[in-house]
This record gives sequence, C-alpha cells and structure tokens, in this order.
Amino acid sequence: MEEQDSISYSERDGPSLQLNFDAELGSDLLSVRGSLVQSRPVPLAYVMLNATLRSGNDVKFYTKYLLMDVEPGRECGFEICKNAIIAPGEYNCTLEAVGPDGSLACESRRCSLKEDAASSKGDGAAAGGWSELRERAFWAEIESGALEAKAAMEESGAGEAAGEEESGSDEESDLQAAGSGGASSEGRFVASISGKKYHRTDCRYASNIKPENRIYFQSAAQAEEKGYLPCKSCNP
Repeated sequence: MEEQDSISYSERDGPSLQLNFDAELGSDLLSVRGSLVQSRPVPLAYVMLNATLRSGNDVKFYTKYLLMDVEPGRECGFEICKNAIIAPGEYNCTLEAVGPDGSLACESRRCSLKEDAASSKGDGAAAGGWSELRERAFWAEIESGALEAKAAMEESGAGEAAGEEESGSDEESDLQAAGSGGASSEGRFVASISGKKYHRTDCRYASNIKPENRIYFQSAAQAEEKGYLPCKSCNP
C-alpha cells in the first residue's frame, strides 16, 4: 500500500468533528486506522464511521464501525477492517462520521495496491500463517461486533434484553475482579473485556482500549489463566 494524497471535505463550515486516519490495502484486506475528536460542548451518544472503498466512480465495498459515548475534546481511536479480495490498482477510501443529528465529517484518502505488494503479502501469509495486518483485522471485527451488540441491547429496553445486559455486566465485573482489582489498581499488563489479547501497558494497541473496558493483570500467567493471548506487537 502506498498513500498518495489526502482529500478532505465537509458540508458544514467549521466541522464539529476532526478525523485523522490512514487507509492500508492488502490483497484481501482493507484496514482504516486513526482517531477522532469532537468539539461539541455535549457528549455524542454515538458516532457511526462508514468506510467506502472506490475505484474511480465504482464502489467496491463498504464497512462500518460504531463508537459509543464520544466525549467532547477526548481523542477516540479506531480500527476498521474489511476482508475482501482487492485487485492491484488505484483507489479512494472515504470515511464518513455520522452522529444522532446526521453527518459530522467526511474525508477521503488516496491509496494503491501494487502487483508486487499483493503477491508478496499473499506468499507471506501462506508461508507463515496470519500476517499482523490480518490478525489486527480479526480482533478489530470482533471488538466492533461487541460494541454494536451492546448498543442494540441498550436501545431495545425490553425486559429480556435488559436481563441479558445485566447478566453481561455481572460477568464483566467478575472478570475485572479476577484481574488485579480493575482499572483503579493498575497492573503490569492490560486487556479489553471484549478482546482476546493482553498487552504491556505501554503498547500502542493498549492505548486504544476504552478505560471502562480495561482489565489489568499483575503477571502474564494471570492473564493467560483467564484465556487471554499475548500481543504479538509488544510481546508481553
């Protein structure tokens, strides 16, 4: 993948949300990573990020990512991934942020996939299993699905859904208690209650975990006892 240029536009003067992201292409994957900051004086209940990959005027595919409870002035990280066969060529990746009142911001990135890059990534994946990019995509899709499921439960208000949400909260509390006392008593390693990897606290992926979703451990053995796997980036 080679990032060529950046095109930004907004339908409003002085957009209330700032986007900062990069788009990366593989032979079978689109990865959009970045962060956003909203400048409104009140929190946003949610921000839906819609990522669309185009070749000229032809829409290849699109995917989405949901952020909940976006506070004013607070930077929120995200990683949007979509598994799809992508042919070598030039593309535009458009990312639109939509809130409860409609579109907040929309930006595009020019990106490309070269023939030699596509073949080398494919050969590497076949020889050594998952690439780091594909592994990140797998866990990002799981986390995105967990967030959307949580949002659906909160909106339903039905008794059965409320009971399931309460049960889920109890399980999360038990898991946090089983760590090193939760976020109030930080440990050497950190994980997300909706993820499967644990990280060193200074890992770049750890910074993307929301505070309310964090669980801490004093040792690697303690994290692995709870079913978490070590992050391949920071090697805890």
